[in-house]
Amino acid sequence: ANWLAACRSPHTADVYARTVGQYAAEVRQIVEAGRADQIDAMWAMRYIERLRLRPGPRGKRLAPSSINVVISALSSWWGWMQRQGLVSDNPWAHRRTTLPDHTAQRLLSRDEVRTLIAAAPEGVQRTLVLALYSTGARVSELCQDIVTERRTGRPTGLHWRDIQVRRDGSAVLTITGKRSKTRLVPVAKPVARAIRALSRRQPPDDYVFTSDGLDAPITRKEAWQIVHDAGRRAGIKGRVSPHWLRHSYATHLLQQGVPINTVQALLGHARLDTTGVYVRIITGMDSTAYVDAL
Repeated sequence: ANWLAACRSPHTADVYARTVGQYAAEVRQIVEAGRADQIDAMWAMRYIERLRLRPGPRGKRLAPSSINVVISALSSWWGWMQRQGLVSDNPWAHRRTTLPDHTAQRLLSRDEVRTLIAAAPEGVQRTLVLALYSTGARVSELCQDIVTERRTGRPTGLHWRDIQVRRDGSAVLTITGKRSKTRLVPVAKPVARAIRALSRRQPPDDYVFTSDGLDAPITRKEAWQIVHDAGRRAGIKGRVSPHWLRHSYATHLLQQGVPINTVQALLGHARLDTTGVYVRIITGMDSTAYVDAL
């Protein structure tokens, strides 16, 4: 429990708890028996190889991404025990399976973005899709994240108090991201106008995006479905998700010549080389080399 409490994200804590319970029972039993020192680098490598052959819940072998979640959970657990002085080293560190980067396959052209927005029903849903693209925000930064609210007791999503309208009609949104860090994201006049049109003199603490005709906030799961349905109606191939809009926002900004450190700030990336992934997609240049040269 103390280890999970140290996780910075409630979602990460939930995933890690399920992962250690479901896929790493053998490791957990060894630790609970006080024999964690038996698990060294070689043991960890053999365990990962067995994991690759192990069937998942539906009888199929675990995907590389699922194996990485197991490794990340165990690495986090061992790192916590190492800080507590319970183990000497972390045999799970730096053992992640290399995965292909599918970001380039999840980019929409500007025309596709326009078609996607137009395919969403008018009102709250269309404005939400527009806002997701126009801010590059994570879905949980604009919509209610029930899991996080239950764990932290703090509200999530975008509230009316987070919107500052400028004299020219544009606006600046205060977005709260990972680790409760806030950032300011400007939006153009048409976007600000569409968001303000949702207001019915709500109190400052109310959610901006609520179900049509209801006061219930749209959850991150509902937002995902809204975007997916709009993508299907727009005829866009693939299971379009809100994160596709975030990828597209970042790429389009860089294509327009916006400095990469500005894009980093707008996206709320902690590391510049994370934003550099989009540079590689646009230019074909290695993102690490590009960032190091700045």
